Amino acid sequence: MQGDVSGAICHDWSLVRVWSGIFCASLLGVALSLFLNPHGREVLRPLGEKVVGEASKVGVAIVSVEDVQKIIVEGGWVVFDARLEREYDAGHIPGALSFPYAQRDEAFQEWASILNSEQKVLVYCSGKLCDDGLHLAIFLKGMGIKDVALFVDGLDGWKKAGLLVE
Repeated sequence: MQGDVSGAICHDWSLVRVWSGIFCASLLGVALSLFLNPHGREVLRPLGEKVVGEASKVGVAIVSVEDVQKIIVEGGWVVFDARLEREYDAGHIPGALSFPYAQRDEAFQEWASILNSEQKVLVYCSGKLCDDGLHLAIFLKGMGIKDVALFVDGLDGWKKAGLLVE
């Protein structure tokens, strides 16, 4: 009789180990899906006021659609699209250059000849749900660019305003 009880206890512990393994694997899957999207970029992004707060901490100005239009007309600014190159190729703000945040080190080397500490730079991404623009702006500030602006509404906001896309 005692052997039957110990066998049942051992069997129950085996089930506990199996279910705890499944539970842990599920938690890991959920955690990864919350933090990464299919492109391997962060998904948990600061939105709205949080973006403004993060940008202001490092001296990045937030600009509107109207401001971007003025910047393009005014000239003297370099406009960077922080999205992946294939996204840039599918359409971007007129005159913008591709500077994918995901390949920031390579892109910085590519554009280093036109960048200096006094160069005015505007950065954008796809929209409010994309943090690559914010991260690129912070990266550029860290590389010594003094005047960096972020267009938080990004390409989505540009299109929503009925403006042309290259």
